[in-house]
Amino acid sequence: MPMLAALLAYGLIAVVAYWPVSPVSSTRIMVCGCHDAAQEAWFLAWPAFALSHLHSLFFSSWIGYPKGVNLATNTSMPLLGVITWPVTELAGPVASYNFVLRLGFASSAASAFWVLRRWTPWMPAAFLGGLLYGFSPYMVGEGLGHAFLMFVPLPPLIFLVVEDLVVVQARPAWQSGLALGVLCVAQFYISPEILVTTAMFAGLATVLVALARPRSVLPRARHALAGLGGATAGFALLCGYGVWFTFRGPQHISGPPHAVAALAPYHADLLSAVIPSQSEYVAPFGLWGIGNRLTGFNVTETGAYIGIPLLVALVVIAVKGRRDPRIRLAGALALAAFTLSLGPRLLVDGFDTHVPLPFAVLTRLPVVQDLVAGRFSMYTAFFLAVVLAVGLGRLAGPVRGRRGADRQWLLLAGATACLLPLLPSFPYQEVATAVPAYFTGHAVDRIPPGSVVLTYPYPYTPDNEAMLWQAVAGMRFRIIGDQAIIPGRGGRTTSAPETLAPPTAEALFLDAMYGTPRIQATVPPLDATTLGQLRAFCARYDVGTVIVDPVGLYPDVAVTYLTAALGVPPERDGGVDVWYHVDRLSRPAGLP
Repeated sequence: MPMLAALLAYGLIAVVAYWPVSPVSSTRIMVCGCHDAAQEAWFLAWPAFALSHLHSLFFSSWIGYPKGVNLATNTSMPLLGVITWPVTELAGPVASYNFVLRLGFASSAASAFWVLRRWTPWMPAAFLGGLLYGFSPYMVGEGLGHAFLMFVPLPPLIFLVVEDLVVVQARPAWQSGLALGVLCVAQFYISPEILVTTAMFAGLATVLVALARPRSVLPRARHALAGLGGATAGFALLCGYGVWFTFRGPQHISGPPHAVAALAPYHADLLSAVIPSQSEYVAPFGLWGIGNRLTGFNVTETGAYIGIPLLVALVVIAVKGRRDPRIRLAGALALAAFTLSLGPRLLVDGFDTHVPLPFAVLTRLPVVQDLVAGRFSMYTAFFLAVVLAVGLGRLAGPVRGRRGADRQWLLLAGATACLLPLLPSFPYQEVATAVPAYFTGHAVDRIPPGSVVLTYPYPYTPDNEAMLWQAVAGMRFRIIGDQAIIPGRGGRTTSAPETLAPPTAEALFLDAMYGTPRIQATVPPLDATTLGQLRAFCARYDVGTVIVDPVGLYPDVAVTYLTAALGVPPERDGGVDVWYHVDRLSRPAGLP
């Protein structure tokens, strides 16, 4: 009953966070119907389509045609796509995306509550700990749209199982090993990045426990190794192919999936712990401006804020509960997580002290070198939640008469007050998806299933609207271009779609969208050579349909060129211009 009540409370807060948008809205989305939001809606749509049409979960040629995209290298979160399959079928991928964002908040907070209830007898303390983890500044930042990073109910469960396997050992090794293996497999298919960082802290916690209790290492080693061996075997069986596909599958990346230099700015400042950003509702004296500056004006990728009242309270709790092994361990891990969130060098109010920090070592190690420093704030929040919940439980003690009850109420009021500075600046502001009506009605059925569509805007970060159109249309067609990690020069990572020869179509569309060429020095001239190249492009890449959404600076330029190249004007339907059966269109007699 307490678990259900907590889940309902957390769920209500999650709904309020995006109010008044429905948790299964198919018409509203975070930030824009493009960029990361469009990409993640597509990732949620793909598993349902892939499984029902016997396609691979790890690879798709529906985007990035003709070579396709290695989805295992990308943040494709296939398990979330499977979980939301019914929502996708009933209301579409945008509804699934909205649902996952709310579910991420509620389930993560409820998971922490459930774990903390095993570590503290006082339910209000566990509830506050769940709030601190599930609605931490990290979660509020990632709640702007990174579903795979803010759906984190599994790390607390993994830590609980590791504790049982290594320290408590109350269950048979095979049971703990099985539970650990299942949790790790599930986390891998949500976010391998979160799995890796969770494993890092589980390993660090094990080392710290061993150092604190050296005499207990050998007696417990056999049990722990047996369970860990079983978990490893199960993980290898169920995730081995996915791991292989990530590093050796078609269109895999050589080196880190993300450029280390590009991720370098996403870390906390030492003052980030005490100065709020726009993620927090309470920010007096214009502190938002300072907090935003400390995070490089990207509040999505950092959540290091703790607040002075909570920080002071946690120090007091840690001192009073210093004899409790969980408080000591959680405090040490929270300090380690905060240190890692600071990045490779210590910054204080934006000033680079050139003091090296442990994160610098990670940037030189394979597999972990492209981790984002700011995302370690998630673990800071969880381990501080442990200190808060366990410490409050110790201070509250058993209720003995009116004095004991008064003490508990006083502690609850004080702890709640300390959490108020972390009050999120809800609700988020969502916008219309701006998906043309063409893709939500029957008109799109005129496109032959599985055929190739050339779209304007050209699917190119951040204007990857075509990925959302495709997902909303039930993956009816393939598209050229994408927003995805693909191998570029030398197999190194790039997020720009491969430039297909001849580059005329891409150059034309990008110039019409942005007003400045990106592919070649000048806009292709409207002459026989350019028109022939457009026709050759369509023929080479099996383009059956061309769709132009009249957005950007000069969409009429794209329509003019395509009309001249294909010999007929487009059909206007559902807010877009469409040319069907491109392969059958005759060559125009002359230039207009």
